[in-house]
Amino acid sequence: MTTTRKRSTGWWLAWGAGAAVAGLLVVAAILAGRQDVTTFGADTPEATTQTYLQAMKDRRFTSALDTFIDKLAERCGSTLGTDLYYPDIARVALLESDINGDRATVQVAITEAFEGGLLNLNENTMNETIVLTRASTGWRISEAPWPLYYCDGKSPQ
Repeated sequence: MTTTRKRSTGWWLAWGAGAAVAGLLVVAAILAGRQDVTTFGADTPEATTQTYLQAMKDRRFTSALDTFIDKLAERCGSTLGTDLYYPDIARVALLESDINGDRATVQVAITEAFEGGLLNLNENTMNETIVLTRASTGWRISEAPWPLYYCDGKSPQ
């Protein structure tokens, strides 16, 4: 009877340790996936860029066009639609921003996610520069940004 009890106790201890490790892995994965979002001042090039990229991520294309200068919004309005490839944005990181008078550039690293199976998430990160102009309504995107390169006749960089 003693041998059976030792085996039973050993099995329960091994099972408990395995469950504890699995629980810690789940908590670690949740914490690793949690990212704080930085909020920028309302009238800044970074805020306009953030609004544009969030609108594209959420597929709110009219809202995305609202961040453009009028001429660019007119040219790009017909480009936005079901024919354009919209990757899933996994995350965006601000790399650098620069204001020079009424012109600004915001450099970001955009990470796209491509589903490849349960444990095989493929990602692609690219650096993009968003060019903005100060308008009476605040900072507006003035050159076709990712992924709308072609709506103003430019090819991807």
